[in-house]
Amino acid sequence: MALARRGAQIVDLKLRPEQPLSGGLMEVAQFAVAPGGDATAAEPVDGRASWRGSFKPADDATRADLARLAGERDDVTLVTDREDISNAAGMADRAALHFLRDDDHRAELLMWLRLSRRHPGYRRDGLNAEAMHMSPVEAWGAGLVLGPLFRPLDRMGMAAPLVRESAKASSAAAIVLFHRPAGEDPFVSGRAFYRAWLAMERCGLKGCPMSVLADWDESRAALARRHAVPADRHIVSVFRIGRPDGTPSRMRARLPVEELII
Repeated sequence: MALARRGAQIVDLKLRPEQPLSGGLMEVAQFAVAPGGDATAAEPVDGRASWRGSFKPADDATRADLARLAGERDDVTLVTDREDISNAAGMADRAALHFLRDDDHRAELLMWLRLSRRHPGYRRDGLNAEAMHMSPVEAWGAGLVLGPLFRPLDRMGMAAPLVRESAKASSAAAIVLFHRPAGEDPFVSGRAFYRAWLAMERCGLKGCPMSVLADWDESRAALARRHAVPADRHIVSVFRIGRPDGTPSRMRARLPVEELII
């Protein structure tokens, strides 16, 4: 898409086995650049961001935008029934707790969270407090709950309510099941995932990935059965979407392109 805006296009794309590079990066593809591409094509790249707050109640305009999204993409299944949305929200809380009880998973999550503005990667990568709509006090508390206090809080039954997000998820206008052909190369699925998210933006909808629903075998299988995802399709990710009940932050944390393309 960046090349198209400059009248160029990718050719001779070759997917490669992951090879280690310096700086902890992995080589996943090689390609050449040639003239071509639609310089007038525009995608809402700058507006794409996770909305981690609640959503406004769905109205006729929102429902029309959902129908437009469903018509644009053949790799999304929209769940709009209120009971089904609520069930998915509760399932996401159970899936999240399943993973948070794994010490290694929790440690990796904390590694990517930027809970203090003093963190050197606060505006560079990861997920910072501002993007999560956390005050400094909330961010400080999250570090404790997900860190040294998680185990004792979980034993007392207090961890689950502290990490629960079902209220926000239940307010969504729809749950999106993003599914791709089983066995598809992750590089190809990733490109489609990004395009699907941009399609949501074009339709005036903000989304937030609920990755745990796709990562946990139990929830992924349950959603596929409940919503008739074909057996030859794999649920890659799940979103909650709608119109945000608030103003999304314009702050973005992005790695410089020169570090990703050499």
